[in-house]
Amino acid sequence: GNPLAANPLTLAGRRIVVVDADPTVVAAMRALFESWKATAVGGADAGSALAALSATEGPARGDVDLDVTDLVVRDGGTIGTTSATSGGGNIAVLATGNVLLDHGAITASAQGVEAGDSGGNVSLARPRFLILDAGEIRADANAGRGGNITLDAVGFVASADSIVSASSAQSVDGQVTNTSENTVGTLLE
Repeated sequence: GNPLAANPLTLAGRRIVVVDADPTVVAAMRALFESWKATAVGGADAGSALAALSATEGPARGDVDLDVTDLVVRDGGTIGTTSATSGGGNIAVLATGNVLLDHGAITASAQGVEAGDSGGNVSLARPRFLILDAGEIRADANAGRGGNITLDAVGFVASADSIVSASSAQSVDGQVTNTSENTVGTLLE
């Protein structure tokens, strides 16, 4: 089942972006999320939905949660959290279709200078295929521990020039856990 439906209280106070070409779907999803006490905005494309999000009030969040069918990040595009002075935010992607990083990246970076400034964690759960073509998945830190990366796809394919890294420049590296059913290609940097 849907993990969000099992406990909608976890969404209270969160800001959620809904993107769908069908305005009826956007309206229905917004109503559902708002019934769970979340702030929900939406639009027909990412640009209009993110513009609506920037107009909302509320605390900035360090974490990114994506519940998508398919996710494509191309040509230098990045989904990421970055912190210049503290620990990193977490990124969780729940995908029911495919995830493609074609010269794109998912990164949770922490550049803080204290030992507790650990990298954020990155989780990619249940895509049919997770494909990295010169793509990067990073959970790196400067002073603190590297974050952890969890990959759980039906099929995971990575080109030799792709990078999966959970490192720390000054402390202990994080862990990369791959529980994908089938893996082809390079997994670790």
